[in-house]
Amino acid sequence: MAYHTAAINLSLGDGVKYTSPCSNSHTNPYVTPVSNAKAAGIVTVAASGNDLFTDGISSPACTPGVVSVGAVSDYKKSNISYTGKCADTTTASDKVACFSNSASFLTVLAPGAFISAAGYTMAGTSQATPHATGAVAVLRAAFPGETVDQTVSRLTSAGTLVTDTRNGISKPRLNLMEAARPANDAFANRVAIAAGSGSTGGGNVLATKETGEPAHAGNAGGTSVWWRWVAPAAGQVALNTHGSSFDTLLSVYTGASVSGLATVASNDNDGSSGNASGLYFQAQAGSEYEIAVDGNNGASGSIALNWSLDATAQADVAVAASAGFIPPGGNQLVYTVAVSNNGPQVATNVAVTVNVAANLGVLSAPGCAIAGTVLSCAIGNLASGSSSNTVITTSTTAAGSFLTSASVSSDVPDPNSGNNSTSVSITTVAAAPNDTDVPMMPLWGMAVMALLMLVASGYVHRRRGTSAG
Repeated sequence: MAYHTAAINLSLGDGVKYTSPCSNSHTNPYVTPVSNAKAAGIVTVAASGNDLFTDGISSPACTPGVVSVGAVSDYKKSNISYTGKCADTTTASDKVACFSNSASFLTVLAPGAFISAAGYTMAGTSQATPHATGAVAVLRAAFPGETVDQTVSRLTSAGTLVTDTRNGISKPRLNLMEAARPANDAFANRVAIAAGSGSTGGGNVLATKETGEPAHAGNAGGTSVWWRWVAPAAGQVALNTHGSSFDTLLSVYTGASVSGLATVASNDNDGSSGNASGLYFQAQAGSEYEIAVDGNNGASGSIALNWSLDATAQADVAVAASAGFIPPGGNQLVYTVAVSNNGPQVATNVAVTVNVAANLGVLSAPGCAIAGTVLSCAIGNLASGSSSNTVITTSTTAAGSFLTSASVSSDVPDPNSGNNSTSVSITTVAAAPNDTDVPMMPLWGMAVMALLMLVASGYVHRRRGTSAG
């Protein structure tokens, strides 16, 4: 591999019909060289021959380990004649050329009629073979970690099936675009990862999004690839794409089909460099989790996926509550529910349940689902040493003493359950009527009333006239 050779092209044949693989090294001189090339990571590609055989191919194409190539026509016209050998009378494309040798053990089909190159236009399996050889070279470069067998499998499994009308044998026609897609592009082909911790690589160049696939981390994405992981034990999982070359989306699900997934956790950017993603979730022993890595708005590149399981993770979450009137003495009662994580690990899926006292109407509770006087508030993940406040605004017109309680929970085992609940009691007063509820006296009426009051108090009297003394 000093010259990084990926493939050998053999556009040649002996014209002999071999109806089964010619594996005898004593009669077939290609057996040992092809085997040695494969051991060195090199794929050998050979023409099946142009002898009109429908039940056999020539040598060296018949050699085990060789990618044997038949020819298809892409001409959409009738009466195609191949220098007196035969003629195809069809207007269909992707038809096996009448001259192309075929057999049950043929590997692949590729365009071979007619091919223009270096100023010549010709037809034959010798023209089809370079297409397959070039595709192999591209795949070996794009997926250097794959074995020769994996490359050939990628080449054949992604091809478009074409049936030879002469013998009913269907073989894949080369489709490099599909072959170059990531192996785990489809949910059904997700790659298994194992162990409690590890790292794996991959990429999502040419990856696609399937029908019914969710929007990972709330972004449309469009270039997703998949892994699956079975938790070897219960515990907290840290999963991230740190080291990837593009802006990633990361999601974890449970479910058996791409359109029937339940979200466990997801993240777009976790604040790390390169807009990588990171998340935590609490795994159950023996449960399978489906992991999707997508590109933000369809971005693509190389992927680094890292995971670790902490079976001893704990998080001491605590809740406290306070209450007060707004304005002081008013009829709006505001509760502040404070949740904190005393560690030592991240608390995942933190949630607060608040039971508001009866006869209190809930006016607002951002981030909470309200069902009467019961509030369910999703906090999400809470790092060790951090806290989060939920503000709940209520109102009442009744006087009395009211008790409101709150409790907090997390997916992570809590070593101290004594601080997971709290309550606060406060005495409310009946609301004073609004100014707009008092009838307004006209200004002239107020003036008359003031005059009468002055007369009654003796400050106003009629001035009588007197004679001069």
